[in-house]
Amino acid sequence: MSVLVTGAAGFVGSHCSLALKKRGDGVLGLDNFNSSLKRARQKLLEKHKIFIAEGDLNDAELLNTDVPFSEDDRTDQPASLYAATKKAGEEIAHTYNHIYGLSLTGLMRFFALYGPWERPDMAYFFFTKDRI
Repeated sequence: MSVLVTGAAGFVGSHCSLALKKRGDGVLGLDNFNSSLKRARQKLLEKHKIFIAEGDLNDAELLNTDVPFSEDDRTDQPASLYAATKKAGEEIAHTYNHIYGLSLTGLMRFFALYGPWERPDMAYFFFTKDRI
């Protein structure tokens, strides 16, 4: 199987790319390289024969195709647990707004990831640095 990994030089994308390659899949990455840390990850991925094209998903000319989804698409049958929990959070916020008039903002995945090659500007780095 061949897989396109968007954000391939990011923390999650690089780990996914390596796991897919280890599994035996062909991997093509796409990333906008908006940080120097991503360039370092690119070198690591190239050692594993993972090519990353430089580009941005927001660049319509680069893609020359319609996106596979629309704001008007149905969301009542999520295809993953992560999507289901996001949808449930949106529904709960909508219900509280409808019943009680509360305006809510949800923060998803605030502390979801940690590990090698993580970005040093993430919140837990600041929290742990301040505690020392």
